[in-house]
Amino acid sequence: MLSSEKKVRLKGLWGVLFFILFAIAIEILGINLVINLYQYTETTIFVRGTLFMVIAPLSLVLVAVLSGYVLFTGKQAPPHIQKKLGKQILILIILSFLLSTLFSAFYTRNLEKEGYIRCSGVPIGYMPFMAVKFALDESLCKK
Repeated sequence: MLSSEKKVRLKGLWGVLFFILFAIAIEILGINLVINLYQYTETTIFVRGTLFMVIAPLSLVLVAVLSGYVLFTGKQAPPHIQKKLGKQILILIILSFLLSTLFSAFYTRNLEKEGYIRCSGVPIGYMPFMAVKFALDESLCKK
Protein backbone atom coordinates (compact mmCIF):
# COMPACT_ATOMS: atom_id res chain seq x y z
CA MET A 1 0.00 0.00 0.00
CA LEU A 2 1.23 3.49 -0.84
CA SER A 3 1.87 5.95 1.96
CA SER A 4 0.01 9.25 1.93
CA GLU A 5 3.16 11.16 0.89
CA LYS A 6 3.68 8.84 -2.08
CA LYS A 7 0.04 9.31 -3.09
CA VAL A 8 0.49 13.07 -3.02
CA ARG A 9 3.67 12.82 -5.08
CA LEU A 10 1.91 10.53 -7.55
CA LYS A 11 -0.83 13.15 -7.94
CA GLY A 12 1.90 15.74 -8.56
CA LEU A 13 3.42 13.51 -11.24
CA TRP A 14 0.06 13.11 -12.98
CA GLY A 15 -0.46 16.88 -12.77
CA VAL A 16 2.92 17.62 -14.34
CA LEU A 17 2.38 15.09 -17.12
CA PHE A 18 -1.15 16.26 -17.86
CA PHE A 19 -0.41 19.98 -17.98
CA ILE A 20 2.80 19.61 -19.97
CA LEU A 21 1.25 17.25 -22.52
CA PHE A 22 -1.87 19.41 -22.80
CA ALA A 23 0.27 22.53 -23.29
CA ILE A 24 2.33 20.80 -25.99
CA ALA A 25 -0.80 19.62 -27.82
CA ILE A 26 -2.36 23.10 -27.82
CA GLU A 27 0.96 24.64 -28.85
CA ILE A 28 1.30 22.28 -31.82
CA LEU A 29 -2.25 23.05 -32.95
CA GLY A 30 -1.67 26.78 -32.59
CA ILE A 31 1.61 26.76 -34.51
CA ASN A 32 0.00 24.63 -37.23
CA LEU A 33 -2.80 27.19 -37.54
CA VAL A 34 -0.31 30.08 -37.79
CA ILE A 35 1.68 28.27 -40.48
CA ASN A 36 -1.51 27.60 -42.44
CA LEU A 37 -2.49 31.27 -42.23
CA TYR A 38 0.44 32.36 -44.35
CA GLN A 39 0.00 29.85 -47.17
CA TYR A 40 -2.46 32.12 -49.03
CA THR A 41 -4.59 29.53 -50.83
CA GLU A 42 -7.75 30.40 -52.82
CA THR A 43 -9.78 30.25 -49.62
CA THR A 44 -8.61 30.55 -46.07
CA ILE A 45 -10.36 30.32 -42.75
CA PHE A 46 -9.07 32.62 -40.04
CA VAL A 47 -9.69 31.40 -36.49
CA ARG A 48 -9.67 34.34 -34.09
CA GLY A 49 -8.04 32.42 -31.25
CA THR A 50 -5.00 31.33 -33.26
CA LEU A 51 -2.40 33.43 -31.48
CA PHE A 52 -4.08 32.70 -28.14
CA MET A 53 -3.38 29.02 -28.79
CA VAL A 54 0.31 29.80 -29.24
CA ILE A 55 0.83 31.97 -26.14
CA ALA A 56 -1.69 30.69 -23.57
CA PRO A 57 -0.13 27.21 -23.15
CA LEU A 58 2.76 28.90 -21.38
CA SER A 59 0.36 29.45 -18.49
CA LEU A 60 -0.21 25.69 -18.34
CA VAL A 61 3.53 25.22 -17.94
CA LEU A 62 3.34 27.44 -14.84
CA VAL A 63 0.53 25.26 -13.49
CA ALA A 64 2.78 22.26 -14.14
CA VAL A 65 5.46 23.99 -12.06
CA LEU A 66 3.02 24.04 -9.14
CA SER A 67 2.36 20.33 -9.68
CA GLY A 68 6.11 19.77 -9.89
CA TYR A 69 6.51 21.35 -6.48
CA VAL A 70 4.09 18.76 -5.11
CA LEU A 71 5.95 16.02 -6.96
CA PHE A 72 9.37 16.90 -5.57
CA THR A 73 8.48 18.02 -2.04
CA GLY A 74 5.39 15.96 -1.30
CA LYS A 75 3.42 19.01 -0.16
CA GLN A 76 1.59 21.98 -1.60
CA ALA A 77 3.59 25.05 -2.66
CA PRO A 78 3.73 27.88 -0.12
CA PRO A 79 1.13 30.65 -0.57
CA HIS A 80 3.70 33.25 -1.68
CA ILE A 81 4.83 31.00 -4.57
CA GLN A 82 1.21 30.27 -5.51
CA LYS A 83 0.42 34.00 -5.56
CA LYS A 84 3.46 34.82 -7.72
CA LEU A 85 2.68 32.07 -10.22
CA GLY A 86 -1.01 32.97 -10.15
CA LYS A 87 -0.19 36.56 -11.12
CA GLN A 88 2.11 35.36 -13.89
CA ILE A 89 -0.58 33.02 -15.21
CA LEU A 90 -3.11 35.84 -15.21
CA ILE A 91 -0.67 38.18 -16.99
CA LEU A 92 0.06 35.53 -19.64
CA ILE A 93 -3.63 34.92 -20.30
CA ILE A 94 -4.40 38.65 -20.55
CA LEU A 95 -1.36 39.20 -22.77
CA SER A 96 -2.32 36.32 -25.06
CA PHE A 97 -5.88 37.67 -25.33
CA LEU A 98 -4.66 41.18 -26.20
CA LEU A 99 -2.08 39.96 -28.71
CA SER A 100 -4.66 37.64 -30.28
CA THR A 101 -7.07 40.55 -30.69
CA LEU A 102 -4.39 42.77 -32.24
CA PHE A 103 -3.22 39.96 -34.52
CA SER A 104 -6.81 39.37 -35.64
CA ALA A 105 -7.19 42.99 -36.70
CA PHE A 106 -3.79 43.04 -38.41
CA TYR A 107 -4.22 39.73 -40.24
CA THR A 108 -7.73 40.37 -41.55
CA ARG A 109 -6.63 43.78 -42.85
CA ASN A 110 -3.61 42.12 -44.46
CA LEU A 111 -5.85 39.55 -46.20
CA GLU A 112 -8.08 42.28 -47.58
CA LYS A 113 -4.98 44.09 -48.93
CA GLU A 114 -3.97 40.83 -50.64
CA GLY A 115 -7.29 40.86 -52.50
CA TYR A 116 -9.29 38.46 -50.36
CA ILE A 117 -13.02 38.98 -49.84
CA ARG A 118 -14.63 38.33 -46.46
CA CYS A 119 -17.32 35.70 -46.92
CA SER A 120 -20.61 36.12 -45.11
CA GLY A 121 -21.83 33.57 -42.59
CA VAL A 122 -20.02 31.11 -40.36
CA PRO A 123 -17.65 28.57 -41.94
CA ILE A 124 -18.88 25.00 -41.65
CA GLY A 125 -17.59 23.29 -38.51
CA TYR A 126 -16.88 26.50 -36.58
CA MET A 127 -18.76 28.30 -33.84
CA PRO A 128 -20.24 31.76 -34.55
CA PHE A 129 -17.78 34.66 -34.11
CA MET A 130 -14.82 32.27 -33.87
CA ALA A 131 -13.85 31.98 -37.52
CA VAL A 132 -14.09 33.98 -40.73
CA LYS A 133 -13.72 32.62 -44.23
CA PHE A 134 -11.86 34.64 -46.85
CA ALA A 135 -11.76 33.89 -50.58
CA LEU A 136 -10.15 35.37 -53.65
CA ASP A 137 -13.45 35.26 -55.53
CA GLU A 138 -17.03 35.53 -54.31
CA SER A 139 -17.96 32.24 -56.00
CA LEU A 140 -15.44 30.44 -53.77
CA CYS A 141 -17.32 31.60 -50.66
CA LYS A 142 -20.15 29.20 -51.39
CA LYS A 143 -17.91 26.09 -51.52
